[in-house]
Amino acid sequence: MPTDGFCWRYLHESALVRDRFLLYTPGGVRPYHSATLPDSFEEYLKKFNSKKRYNLQRQLKLLQKASGPLHFETVRTRSHVPRFFETATRIARQSWQFARMGTALAVRIEELMDLADRDILRSYLLMAGDKACAYVLGYEFKDVYYYAQVGYDQALAAASPGTGLLYLLIKDLIENTSARRLCFDYGDAAYKREFSNVHGEDATVLLLRRSIPNRLRRCAHSAFCATVRSMKSWLGHRNH
Repeated sequence: MPTDGFCWRYLHESALVRDRFLLYTPGGVRPYHSATLPDSFEEYLKKFNSKKRYNLQRQLKLLQKASGPLHFETVRTRSHVPRFFETATRIARQSWQFARMGTALAVRIEELMDLADRDILRSYLLMAGDKACAYVLGYEFKDVYYYAQVGYDQALAAASPGTGLLYLLIKDLIENTSARRLCFDYGDAAYKREFSNVHGEDATVLLLRRSIPNRLRRCAHSAFCATVRSMKSWLGHRNH
C-alpha cells in the first residue's frame, strides 16, 4: 500500500490496531515509480531535455548498427506465448540479473497462457536483425500497464537495449492502447526514476495478532530476509 494514504496512516495511528496487532512490513518501505501517460508520445518526451532525447534516439541507432534492423514485437495472445517464453528465458540467462543473482524469467509458461486468455498479457520482444536482444514481461489491466520484468543480452549492454525497448514500449502504450498509467515494479533504479513522472513510497504490510509466537515469527522472518539481502549483495559484488 502507498505510505501517503489513509490506510497507512490508520494502521500506524489507530489505538485499536496498536493494542491488538503487531504491524510488520517484511520488505520495509520501498520507492515506487510510475508515469502518467499523456495523449501523445511527443508530449511525453517533453519531460526530457534535448540532450536526453537525442541520446535515446542515438542508442537505438547504435543497437541497429551493431546487430541489424530493429523489430519490435508485441506479445498478447496464447499463440505468441511459447516463442516469447523460450526467447525471454534465453535472454534472462544472459542478463546481469542472472549473472549476479541467478534470476531468470519470474513466471511459468502456464501463467502466461492464462493471462493471454484473459486479455491481460502485454509483453514485448526487441529484435535486432535476427537476434532477440531484450524483453519486457508486462500486463495491461483497464487503463494501467504493469512493467514487471526486463532483461537484455549483456553482450549488447553498450547500446542499452533495455532502455531502447522501454522507449519503444512507452510509445506503443500511448499510441496503441488505452493505458494512461505505467507502473514500474517494486524497487528503485535510475531508469525508473528517469522515465517516471510520479514518485512515492509503498510497503507490504502484515497484521499479526499480538502473541509471543507471532513476535518470534516476525523476528525470525526479519532475520531471514536480512540474511537473503546480505547474500545477494555479496554475490553481486563478487560477480561484478
